[in-house]
Amino acid sequence: MSALYRSRYYSVALIICVIITLQFSHAGLCAEKPARVELTILHTNDIHGHLFPFDYDDMGNYLMDVGGAARRATLIRQIKSTAGNPVLVMDAGDVFQRGPLADQFGAPDFKVMNAIPYDVMTLGNNEFKGAPGAQARQVLLDRIKDAKFPIVSANVYDRSSGKLLVDPYEIFDVGGIKVGIIGLLTARDQKLPQTQWVRVDDPIATMKAILPEVRAKADFIVALTHLGVAQDIELASVVGGIDVIIGGDSHTWLFRPIFVKSSEPVPGWAVGGTIICQDGEWGKSLGRLDLTLRPAEGHAYKPSSYSAKLIDVDSSIKPANDITAIIDAAAKPYMVKIGNLTAPISEKDAPSWVAARMRTAAGAQVAVEPAENIENGLKSGNVTMLDIRAMFSFTNNVAKLTVSGKQLKSFILSYVDPGLSGAELRDGDLYVGGDKASPAQTYTLAVEDYYALHSASLAGTPVHSIGKSTVDIVAMYLSTR
Repeated sequence: MSALYRSRYYSVALIICVIITLQFSHAGLCAEKPARVELTILHTNDIHGHLFPFDYDDMGNYLMDVGGAARRATLIRQIKSTAGNPVLVMDAGDVFQRGPLADQFGAPDFKVMNAIPYDVMTLGNNEFKGAPGAQARQVLLDRIKDAKFPIVSANVYDRSSGKLLVDPYEIFDVGGIKVGIIGLLTARDQKLPQTQWVRVDDPIATMKAILPEVRAKADFIVALTHLGVAQDIELASVVGGIDVIIGGDSHTWLFRPIFVKSSEPVPGWAVGGTIICQDGEWGKSLGRLDLTLRPAEGHAYKPSSYSAKLIDVDSSIKPANDITAIIDAAAKPYMVKIGNLTAPISEKDAPSWVAARMRTAAGAQVAVEPAENIENGLKSGNVTMLDIRAMFSFTNNVAKLTVSGKQLKSFILSYVDPGLSGAELRDGDLYVGGDKASPAQTYTLAVEDYYALHSASLAGTPVHSIGKSTVDIVAMYLSTR
């Protein structure tokens, strides 16, 4: 083959390659988007460190052995394997900060989320309170680094740099369309010591500002919020163009989604409303939203139909072995036996039982333990430190105060069914040690320091810590049993 012929041969071949490439590129650019997309969203919120199964007070109906991250993992994986369409798994914040492993500051919680795996989450206010004082900042930065999935929040800024703490949104390619997920955080906790390093802008103003940018890139918009259902409704009402809100913060069981019509007209936004979902709390259930999406005006996709439900996470679901292994490894230091109980203590009876232990330890006339801080009872037989830690939502030190009868009665009445020791209410009157309490007489009170410091009834009263937490006191008592 002559040099001239070879030159012409390669030139023709090059032209053919260019034509083929351009044809395929043109086909890709002009390819029609799907006429219908099925999408499933699985969602959780306000897990608050509930990695283990727990007992739950459902409006006086005590449910035993519900929840648990290993069961939730099995359920999520089963749905993803059988759905037959794309599935996005997301969390609306407050992943950690409570539970028996709270002093590990969310590290096992994020290992679990990575392994399930989750696709995206937004920050909750409790993510900023995961450790005492200045330590909370580094804890959150470490958890953000740990996450193998995007964390989004459009209104949280680092005060020192003036930059967003995490990305404001994430775009997912799902079933041939693009789904934009925008994160938002409530602004209410900015006065806490642990949150002084961040600035949280108004979430509604933030959404109005950023939504046009995301709508230009995405076909379908999800707001992943930690605002509470009331502000979610407000957001949907005044900001048009949000297709779905997956919310958290208010711990609301939305067994049926709320559909809110926006007062703000949006060109090309055919539905003109927003679907709002929330999954209660603690991972007791798993939220599921199934959507059928069809093209609307422009490049937007809108739901032609949808259905939603909260799926119970209970003992009928086999735990995932890999998730169980992660949790067991984190719990191992607390599996030491502390003592023995001959009879179980139910969650319902636990507040009064704990109050009795507190009163003895503090040498007080009366002890009060709010039922809201009790999450589990104790089983009979061997009791471990993990069992004791799992009793409480938060581990606080116990304090001893001197209060008037009037203050004591007001404090007790400020809680729903608190656990009492050394006192009781009869027909609206307070009795201490069997005698009717005098409003002017003083009494010694044992109570967790958190409740003493945050009570309007006890405002201005000196709070003296006894140097022991509720966990310490229960462990000391059981160690003699």
